[in-house]
Amino acid sequence: MIIIVKVESNKKINPNVSGLISNHLELDTFYFQILTFNFILRLLKLKLINLPGGMMFANTKHSFLGFALLFTVLTFSFFTGCEKKEAPKETVKMPAETTPQPAVEQPKVEEIKAVLDLKGTYTGTLDSRATTLKITEQTDSNSTFSGSITINYREVINQKISGKLDQEKMTVTMKDMLHSRYAGTYFAKLSEDGKKLSGTFTQTVDKTKSSFSLNKK
Repeated sequence: MIIIVKVESNKKINPNVSGLISNHLELDTFYFQILTFNFILRLLKLKLINLPGGMMFANTKHSFLGFALLFTVLTFSFFTGCEKKEAPKETVKMPAETTPQPAVEQPKVEEIKAVLDLKGTYTGTLDSRATTLKITEQTDSNSTFSGSITINYREVINQKISGKLDQEKMTVTMKDMLHSRYAGTYFAKLSEDGKKLSGTFTQTVDKTKSSFSLNKK
């Protein structure tokens, strides 16, 4: 037996009611079927709808069969609705956040200038006397050097000297190493190319000063 439910109504659906129905379309399918079943029972009770073969519900003997059939139809429609699955949403993988590494400050490398090579023979004048300076040894670690100097006075002076180079200031200091009344100290400016010494000699005893200028051969 097939039961056909027919709802007879000439009234148009109120727009407000339509809006409410639209807002509740997202209700769970099972919950919706229960509400529908309850709604049909209430209509039957109030005799607002007519069913062909309505005696099925009026007769106690057939009431159970009618309810069972109606429940079967509703259950079938429920499982049919459940089979409609939403298309799986594509998941977008976001790139992992990377923490920027702090910039590593590179150590400053100081430029080390090569020590000027002072070794060699310098000739010129000291106190207007012919003079020869010979630097024979030089230590790069502390820019010290040693050698000899000859000054052609009436009595020729031959001295051992020891000195030091200040390359940043480009200055040279020297002193006589042999004990003599004419011994003293030397202070000179060195040219950029390291080939010319110009300065002053100061005697230790009487503080007499004499200028000198020497050029490297």
